[in-house]
Amino acid sequence: MKIKESFKYSLQFPGIALAVGIVLRICFLVPFIGPVIGTLITAVTVSIVMFEQANLQQTEGSWREELV
Repeated sequence: MKIKESFKYSLQFPGIALAVGIVLRICFLVPFIGPVIGTLITAVTVSIVMFEQANLQQTEGSWREELV
């Protein structure tokens, strides 16, 4: 997804976005290593959670939501 598409899609899951944002904000309080580790942890976490929650499938260069 492009950044604009990702932002619009994340608005459908405000709880997930808020929780990850809070964790990242707390990680930023740790000097030097916090921003690096926090960014990695939250990126992986969001990828896993959105894969499980959203059921997105990429077909022919575009994203679609799979109905379960």
